[in-house]
Amino acid sequence: MSSIVLGWLAVYALVRPSVTGSRACALLLAAMTLYSFGYGMELACRALPSKLLWIRVEYAGIAFIPALWLIFVLQYLGRHRWLSSEKIGFLFIIPCLTLLFNYTNDFHNFYYAATELDDSGPVPMLAIDAGPWYWVHAAYINISVIAGTVLLLRQRLQSPRLYRHQRNILAAAAVPPLVAYGVYLLGFQPVVPHLDLTPYAFTATGLLISWGLFRYHLLDLAPVARDFLMENLADAVMVMDMQNRLVDFNPAARELFGWPRPPLGVPLEEICRPWPELRQTIRSGQVVGAEVARNEGDSSEFYETSLTPLLNPRGTHIGRLMVVHDVTTRKNAEEALKQARDTAETANRELQSALSELKRLTVTDRLTGAFNRRKFDEIIAIEMEKSIRYGSPLCLILFDLDHFKQVNDTYGHRAGDRVLVEMTQMVAQDIRASDNLIRWGGEEFIITTPGIDLLQATRLAERLGRKIARHDFPPAGRVTISLGVAAMRREDTVDSLVKRADDALYRAKRKGRNRVEAEESL
Repeated sequence: MSSIVLGWLAVYALVRPSVTGSRACALLLAAMTLYSFGYGMELACRALPSKLLWIRVEYAGIAFIPALWLIFVLQYLGRHRWLSSEKIGFLFIIPCLTLLFNYTNDFHNFYYAATELDDSGPVPMLAIDAGPWYWVHAAYINISVIAGTVLLLRQRLQSPRLYRHQRNILAAAAVPPLVAYGVYLLGFQPVVPHLDLTPYAFTATGLLISWGLFRYHLLDLAPVARDFLMENLADAVMVMDMQNRLVDFNPAARELFGWPRPPLGVPLEEICRPWPELRQTIRSGQVVGAEVARNEGDSSEFYETSLTPLLNPRGTHIGRLMVVHDVTTRKNAEEALKQARDTAETANRELQSALSELKRLTVTDRLTGAFNRRKFDEIIAIEMEKSIRYGSPLCLILFDLDHFKQVNDTYGHRAGDRVLVEMTQMVAQDIRASDNLIRWGGEEFIITTPGIDLLQATRLAERLGRKIARHDFPPAGRVTISLGVAAMRREDTVDSLVKRADDALYRAKRKGRNRVEAEESL
């Protein structure tokens, strides 16, 4: 029955190759199965040669149980650095020699000094006189099984509840065969002389492992041990005691700080002397999110640190754990992204400025800065529609410079351009924000004046005329303007409205210039 239980468990473990420790577990259970089955056949035989034959079958399993137990425990706990090819080979030296000495015992009696058949009990039993290597292998079995069990028990208090149960079950599974084997080695014979109770104890072992498999998912949820994490974690990890002295670290921390030898017992503030920001973080006790920088030549490295209190199972504070995470790549990427964003924003501002300037150039006169005729078409259409919809007045003031040709002929076109520019600026300063100044062509300009009637527009025109006439325009001196004013009528089009303002302007010129003429009333 022990063989059946253990054999079934071995097959179950073997079909789960992706789980950590499953192969070692399968081989361990297979070795225990072979031991139990061989011992059952040994008990069933009555002749000494047959018993010696089956004891060789048993040892094909017995010899390797201690090594396989240790390998399984180390794999389960994640102690992979202890399982290099050389160390595994070392574990199998004694098992292989045991198997060799057992199979060749007839030539040297180095494993069994003597073997005989004892018929004094209810069944014939094999009685042995142990040789030197028998005790070597017995010590190897006990040391290996005890060492693996101690490793499991040492880790149980640091584990979550589920893994704690798993480790308890594994440790408990090792106890029955260990006790039974100890009783056998000490010579106690509580049932039948020379009877080895170890294979019977394997039944309890098999039941306990079954309970672990199906109740606590022993081979489905294997824990990742501290050593595996510490050795392979890319972040630098340092453990400090209550006096902030270094008591443990991982290879990443050693590489980060460039320690030629571990500075165990040295205060971490002393170790971090080249890193002022990191020393300040340790002193402040900031839990998470502290960023520190380290400058090396022209380059800088950036790190994010966290400090975690360490508590024992009773909740007592026993130290702190510091993790230093390299965020240089992220910081460089953020800086590159910021520069790219700044560049894009600058380019966007320049583009918007260029578009704004382009838009301005399309609707303004290049010389004077007043709106051009294209913009006038847009403005007048909007203002006429508003005037009709809301019944509000709308007037146009059309004006030009008197005798402007003489200014150009006398002082040159550049002087004439300066007069136009300066006059445009004066007019723009004196009209309302809702009014619009448009260069109509040459020295002619139009002002749209929404919201005021013909009388008010005429007064505005007169004020502008007086202002221009009193101003001195170097080098031309004094110049005057003639102005014509027209008010919009409901039936007006743009052309009819402009024509009436133009007619009024020409009346002003005919009457002597430097004056304002309003359109003639109906």
